[in-house]
Amino acid sequence: ILQWAEHARSKEKWEVAEGETEPGVVQLLTVHASKGLEWDLVAVPNLVEGTFPARPREGSGWLRVGELPSEFRGDALDVPQLAWREADDQKHLVDLIASYQEALVDHRLDEERRLAYVAVPRSAHSLLLSAGLWRPGVAAPGVPSRFLTELVGGDGAEAVPAPIAPMVAVQA
Repeated sequence: ILQWAEHARSKEKWEVAEGETEPGVVQLLTVHASKGLEWDLVAVPNLVEGTFPARPREGSGWLRVGELPSEFRGDALDVPQLAWREADDQKHLVDLIASYQEALVDHRLDEERRLAYVAVPRSAHSLLLSAGLWRPGVAAPGVPSRFLTELVGGDGAEAVPAPIAPMVAVQA
């Protein structure tokens, strides 16, 4: 994968164009790439639980094979730590691991929330938030993202009409 990414980067211009945008041109960017920029209209698609925010990938942290222990990472001060040295016995260690795993999931959600916070204020005039709840090959509808329901003032508990995916447009 890294070789493919390096090849693609060498063949394509991945940077966002500097200066004024050309009228009528649509720019597709990741949330990361949009940081610090602004457009008249911004669309944030796929605000569905499991997509944005993504399903927690981290649940074991550095306890997985091939992962660097948290204390050796460059962002060690910002990520949860497993205080395994504090364990008095095996039961205590199991409890510490469980707490660490919960902290990793919470940390991942906080990172996703930070990303949503980066995406939303990129709009100078109009913001379109969407959640496509029905997906091909999936029998049950998705659930609107907690970020979407928070942004539009809902609590996420309201029923969503079956074939309708919520679409929210916000104008400044």
